[in-house]
Amino acid sequence: MPREIEITRLPTVHLRQPIRARLAYDDGEWVAEAIDLPLYGSGDSELEAREMLAREIESLWQDLNEDAQYGERMLLALRLLRNVIAA
Repeated sequence: MPREIEITRLPTVHLRQPIRARLAYDDGEWVAEAIDLPLYGSGDSELEAREMLAREIESLWQDLNEDAQYGERMLLALRLLRNVIAA
Protein backbone atom coordinates (compact mmCIF):
# COMPACT_ATOMS: atom_id res chain seq x y z
CA MET A 1 0.00 0.00 0.00
CA PRO A 2 1.46 3.39 -0.98
CA ARG A 3 2.27 5.91 1.71
CA GLU A 4 2.55 9.65 1.31
CA ILE A 5 6.01 11.19 1.61
CA GLU A 6 7.56 14.58 0.99
CA ILE A 7 10.50 15.40 -1.24
CA THR A 8 12.28 18.10 0.74
CA ARG A 9 15.55 18.40 -1.19
CA LEU A 10 16.64 18.45 -4.80
CA PRO A 11 20.24 17.84 -5.86
CA THR A 12 21.19 21.49 -6.57
CA VAL A 13 18.00 23.55 -6.31
CA HIS A 14 16.50 24.79 -3.05
CA LEU A 15 12.82 24.08 -2.34
CA ARG A 16 10.66 26.63 -0.54
CA GLN A 17 8.26 23.87 0.40
CA PRO A 18 8.15 20.08 0.04
CA ILE A 19 6.77 18.29 -2.99
CA ARG A 20 4.23 15.61 -2.13
CA ALA A 21 4.75 12.08 -3.40
CA ARG A 22 3.65 8.49 -2.84
CA LEU A 23 6.08 5.68 -2.08
CA ALA A 24 5.24 2.02 -2.70
CA TYR A 25 6.96 -1.31 -3.19
CA ASP A 26 5.80 -2.75 -6.50
CA ASP A 27 6.97 -5.80 -8.40
CA GLY A 28 10.38 -6.01 -6.74
CA GLU A 29 11.28 -2.31 -6.67
CA TRP A 30 10.48 0.87 -4.78
CA VAL A 31 8.59 3.56 -6.70
CA ALA A 32 8.23 7.20 -5.62
CA GLU A 33 5.60 9.05 -7.64
CA ALA A 34 4.98 12.79 -7.44
CA ILE A 35 1.34 13.51 -6.62
CA ASP A 36 1.06 16.81 -8.52
CA LEU A 37 3.65 16.23 -11.26
CA PRO A 38 3.84 13.62 -14.03
CA LEU A 39 7.07 12.15 -12.60
CA TYR A 40 8.33 9.12 -10.74
CA GLY A 41 11.57 7.57 -9.60
CA SER A 42 12.34 3.96 -8.86
CA GLY A 43 15.10 1.96 -7.24
CA ASP A 44 16.15 -1.00 -5.15
CA SER A 45 15.58 0.93 -1.90
CA GLU A 46 13.22 3.60 -0.63
CA LEU A 47 16.09 6.07 -0.55
CA GLU A 48 17.12 5.31 -4.13
CA ALA A 49 13.53 5.83 -5.35
CA ARG A 50 13.25 9.15 -3.49
CA GLU A 51 16.60 10.35 -4.83
CA MET A 52 15.68 9.37 -8.38
CA LEU A 53 12.40 11.29 -8.11
CA ALA A 54 14.26 14.34 -6.78
CA ARG A 55 16.62 14.19 -9.79
CA GLU A 56 13.63 13.87 -12.15
CA ILE A 57 11.93 16.90 -10.58
CA GLU A 58 15.07 18.99 -10.95
CA SER A 59 15.56 17.81 -14.52
CA LEU A 60 11.98 18.79 -15.40
CA TRP A 61 12.53 22.22 -13.80
CA GLN A 62 15.65 22.76 -15.91
CA ASP A 63 13.93 21.56 -19.10
CA LEU A 64 10.91 23.80 -18.56
CA ASN A 65 13.17 26.80 -18.08
CA GLU A 66 14.92 26.14 -21.39
CA ASP A 67 11.89 25.61 -23.64
CA ALA A 68 9.11 28.16 -23.99
CA GLN A 69 6.64 25.89 -25.78
CA TYR A 70 4.47 23.99 -23.31
CA GLY A 71 1.47 21.73 -23.50
CA GLU A 72 -1.22 22.18 -20.86
CA ARG A 73 0.18 19.46 -18.59
CA MET A 74 3.69 20.91 -18.63
CA LEU A 75 2.36 24.44 -18.09
CA LEU A 76 0.65 23.20 -14.91
CA ALA A 77 3.90 21.51 -13.83
CA LEU A 78 5.84 24.74 -14.43
CA ARG A 79 3.38 26.74 -12.34
CA LEU A 80 3.66 24.28 -9.47
CA LEU A 81 7.46 24.24 -9.61
CA ARG A 82 7.66 28.04 -9.70
CA ASN A 83 5.72 28.04 -6.42
CA VAL A 84 7.94 25.53 -4.62
CA ILE A 85 11.43 26.17 -6.03
CA ALA A 86 13.47 29.12 -4.81
CA ALA A 87 15.20 30.20 -8.01
